[in-house]
Amino acid sequence: MIKVNKLEPQRYYIKHIKNKASYKEIDANVKNSIKLDMLDKEQNHVCCYCEIEIKNLEDSHIDHVIPQSKLIKGAKL
Repeated sequence: MIKVNKLEPQRYYIKHIKNKASYKEIDANVKNSIKLDMLDKEQNHVCCYCEIEIKNLEDSHIDHVIPQSKLIKGAKL
């Protein structure tokens, strides 16, 4: 298992997610862009659990510390 050092979200992403009431309301293209950016800058395209390279976004998911259903609008993690 590798340690992931989380970075602050880029302003571009904050602008798109700031006024959304839930994760489901965020545009799929923005979510995929955020996911790719995190994989690149924080994890070097490697799964933090098994340390295998992630080549395809469709075969991956984000493991949330706090369930998406528990997040409220404007929450900061």
